[in-house]
Amino acid sequence: MGVLSQQKPTVILVGVDLADKNSLALKSALSHADKLVRAHVHAVHAFKTFGPVVFTDVPGMPIEGLSYKQASARLRSHVFGIRAEMEKDLKHPICEELSVHLSDEHPSELLSRKARDLEADLIIVGTHEHKGISRIWHGLTSEEIMRHAPCSVMVVRAPDRGPEMPEFAHACPKCIEMRQKTQGKNLWCSQHSEHHGPRHTYRFVSRPLG
Repeated sequence: MGVLSQQKPTVILVGVDLADKNSLALKSALSHADKLVRAHVHAVHAFKTFGPVVFTDVPGMPIEGLSYKQASARLRSHVFGIRAEMEKDLKHPICEELSVHLSDEHPSELLSRKARDLEADLIIVGTHEHKGISRIWHGLTSEEIMRHAPCSVMVVRAPDRGPEMPEFAHACPKCIEMRQKTQGKNLWCSQHSEHHGPRHTYRFVSRPLG
């Protein structure tokens, strides 16, 4: 036990966005921490301000103004609520330490600075679409974060957000037979040669200059 207590904890920094109703990045960070002997997870949220008012996005609701204290309480409730749900399913505690940080810095700058301050081993961020003012504020890419981050960066993407793969038609058996028979001189069968036409051949002829 003494050896374990002396082992340096793995520090994981995760960008939390209240507009992400599935909390993919946060859940991924906690799941990653659960596999480690010692892990400290720091949930970071970048908010928008206008004077003393904090503007934060809440799923299914318009952007609303809160005091810093209210915004902090809401973020803590969100972060620790997610951990409580996961611990209920796993039936054991997750991570040695869980902290919450708020700032009005640009998200990429905030994550990079916090990673240096906390000597983070890993940054985890999610990627999803934003609209309106949220699109302007969160107009960052994983490339921006990785360019400034002092440690490894993992980008979590929703499985249903990926582009659909196009369906490709199977190769024509007669075309394949024609290529094998002619050793690649003819690419298409008689039917498909009508669409593709004759094969182009390019030649280079050396000519004197002047």
